Amino acid sequence: MELADFLDRPFVIDYLYPVYGDLPVNNIFEGWTGKKKNSWHEFRNPDGDVLEFYPEGTYILKRKQNYLIKQLKTPQTIREFVCDLSAIGINFFLER
Repeated sequence: MELADFLDRPFVIDYLYPVYGDLPVNNIFEGWTGKKKNSWHEFRNPDGDVLEFYPEGTYILKRKQNYLIKQLKTPQTIREFVCDLSAIGINFFLER
């Protein structure tokens, strides 16, 4: 698969950590752990950064290093998600 095709695939939060479990989705972002809260999902990476996904179609990125908090629309593609993380300096690694 070409990188451009991969990045244009739809983004699902199970790519970070399996929270739904009903779909056969592989984690593609390494190091994140997650849990379902009442009506939203929280994910953390080893650096202490936090992502919170809400059912109304938004998510919050919390960068521990500089206490930056940003609220955005939930990404539609992997490319959008990668760009969002990069924009505030959250490190990410793709699993092979």
